[in-house]
Amino acid sequence: MQRNDITIKDIAELANVAVSTVSRVMNDHPDVSEKTRERVKKIISLYGYIPNASAQNLKIGESHNIGVLIKAAFSPLFTSMVEIIEAHIVKKGYSMVLVQVGIFEDEIKRAEFLVKEKRLSGVVFLGGSFSHTEEKLAHLGCPFVFVTTTQLSCRSEVFSSVFVDDTKEAFKAVDHLISLGHRKPAILLVKTESLSVIELRLNGYKQALAHHGIDFNENWVLTAENFSMKASYDTTASAIRTSHDFTAIFAISDVLAVGAIKALTDSGFRVPDDISLIGFDGQDIAFYYDPVITTISQPVEQMAQKAADQLFRLMRGEKHRQIEFNGILIEGNSCIPAT
Repeated sequence: MQRNDITIKDIAELANVAVSTVSRVMNDHPDVSEKTRERVKKIISLYGYIPNASAQNLKIGESHNIGVLIKAAFSPLFTSMVEIIEAHIVKKGYSMVLVQVGIFEDEIKRAEFLVKEKRLSGVVFLGGSFSHTEEKLAHLGCPFVFVTTTQLSCRSEVFSSVFVDDTKEAFKAVDHLISLGHRKPAILLVKTESLSVIELRLNGYKQALAHHGIDFNENWVLTAENFSMKASYDTTASAIRTSHDFTAIFAISDVLAVGAIKALTDSGFRVPDDISLIGFDGQDIAFYYDPVITTISQPVEQMAQKAADQLFRLMRGEKHRQIEFNGILIEGNSCIPAT
């Protein structure tokens, strides 16, 4: 072939790599192995390839944006993760496009639109529903990773995720309360219309009750409107006024736990003397609150780093995989044995 006729596609075929890999080598992206980089550069030099300026700019536009979609607006857990993921993205020479998704909004449809509009090279989903199909995921058209999403209703070969087992960890939280003698533990959660982390933590709560021979009681399910301290406060205050017969509360997030403690205190209850409480996530607010909140801590930093690392692995053509982390019970001052 003539040197002045060679295209980026020809270079890719000669080097036995994808066109996107050639583009990343030309734009000096770090996410290409040194061996592959040298092979591509050698072929570019051998054939004297000079890229078309407009085509190169298009490729650059397609390869420099990573989308990060946050499903739960009030989660400090995701705020911490975003900072770590963004640092990883910038280090790799990309820019982050951060988008907030409503709790009842379809994050996949939103991402599909953004992939086209922003020419995203990859997507990280922080939170979301578990009911997505393989066909739906295939429409995204770029690599993606779910964070804190335990299971999807499709084959593991078609998606990547980084998570803790929410059912197992919720069981651990409620088991801790029951081990302290609390035979009437309530659960404080948030309204949802689809299978999600909320449902999995509720399942863990129910499993712990069954394991200890305690019947499930609908009156012990306290449902807030959203993941905010105010919603948690209002829900807990209402429960106390109407049908308070629980001796402990499992709040499915530390943010909800703070709102609940404030409502209990304002209603004349002492935590933990009158009602014990355990949270979930292990956020800073749990450790700086009074009383210090006992919680199930998620390894946020490690999960965020692994999510970013997995996304770039997928962008290099590696296979999907699911990566599980274990939560850790961090004991504070909000739980004591039942009297």
